[in-house]
Amino acid sequence: MANRKTSPKQAHRPAPVSLGSIAETTKISPIFLAAIEKQDFGKLPGGVFDRNYIRQYASAAGLDAGPILASYEIWLAGRQQEPAVTPRPEPLSSPLKWLLSLVTSSFG
Repeated sequence: MANRKTSPKQAHRPAPVSLGSIAETTKISPIFLAAIEKQDFGKLPGGVFDRNYIRQYASAAGLDAGPILASYEIWLAGRQQEPAVTPRPEPLSSPLKWLLSLVTSSFG
């Protein structure tokens, strides 16, 4: 049988680790771990937890946390620049005002 050699790229690549085993190791919810894996940072709990979860995930998966944290920072910067838009309440239409005043005056 021929002996197959692994390339240096394959030799330095971490072995795949399941989210279940990472969840057991880190005690982080698999939902949050899956969000980090997909870089869907909006599903993380927010605050001080996010960066710590990313670091723990990367460490347990044998990955460099730097690129993931950089993606998170870009996402966070974009999220903070979005203006908070609160919808204006629409004014009551004239027939609705009339009906509302009729109902309230009949009880008053």
